[in-house]
Amino acid sequence: MAIHLVEAQKTHEHPLLREWVADSIMDMIAKGKLKPGERICETRLATELGISRTPLREAIRLLETEGFLRVIPRRGAVVRDISIKDVTEIYEIKATMEGLSARLATHNFEKKDIEKLKEINRYLSELADKHDVNRFFKAHNQFHDFFLRASGNERLYQLNCSLIEQIHRLRLLSFTIEGRFKEAVAQHEKIIKAFEKRDAGLAARLVEENVMMGFKAVTAKLKQDKVA
Repeated sequence: MAIHLVEAQKTHEHPLLREWVADSIMDMIAKGKLKPGERICETRLATELGISRTPLREAIRLLETEGFLRVIPRRGAVVRDISIKDVTEIYEIKATMEGLSARLATHNFEKKDIEKLKEINRYLSELADKHDVNRFFKAHNQFHDFFLRASGNERLYQLNCSLIEQIHRLRLLSFTIEGRFKEAVAQHEKIIKAFEKRDAGLAARLVEENVMMGFKAVTAKLKQDKVA
């Protein structure tokens, strides 16, 4: 499937191929196929993706600037390990930015938007009962993405997305922690009510609390993984 996708990309401009390769590497990191501290074997990866080493090296440089990879002299690129300090810094920024996004979105929401959030949260509740981690994670992201986009601030949205990508794998694994599903659904219900009341301050505070709840789950999982 990867080769088929790459062939489609080859018909486009080179920068788009670089972005696709960077996304592919990010997906491997998020799914644990490339682990923290692991060296990127350019020859093997280029063959696997069906590309030359030029766009691969450009993608590596891009991911280095974004903090996902670290280039070590005479060794090459390695997957950057994420520390609890890194996670703390990311979540402190994430809480502030998502809170601001919620505040802005409150004034932009229409009734149909509130209904969409309710629909997503009902679906999340169903998935929580089934303990479907992957689908729950995707729907959870959809819930947050909805009000992040509704902020109407494109730069703020892109900054949020950049932060989320850096901890994608840990966020996914955090939902394996007991009680995390129900906790998220209950918090979302409070956020929706704040949006309904058009209480921007309350919506911002609840979203910040929701983000920091995620922070606790992620750091717990990170500590658990380091012990294992």
